[in-house]
Amino acid sequence: GILHVFPNPVSLITTIEFQMPQPGSVRIDIHNMARHLVDVIVNKYKPAGRNSVRWDAGSQPCGMYICSLKAGPGVIRRKIILSH
Repeated sequence: GILHVFPNPVSLITTIEFQMPQPGSVRIDIHNMARHLVDVIVNKYKPAGRNSVRWDAGSQPCGMYICSLKAGPGVIRRKIILSH
């Protein structure tokens, strides 16, 4: 699926939007640059079409993060810049 993160840079809350060509299991993770998992945004079945979730990053320190979308065989990643 297509993955968009907005706004980016983010100060507190960002929207993660993704497109599912068919229904299926989706997992969206946030990792810091040391590759440590800091949050699991979604880990469940989602319908086909456009979906969106929000990430409240208020408890995380400023810096760069990686948003990973796993749906089916592939993984899509996007950088997120967090600046409070």
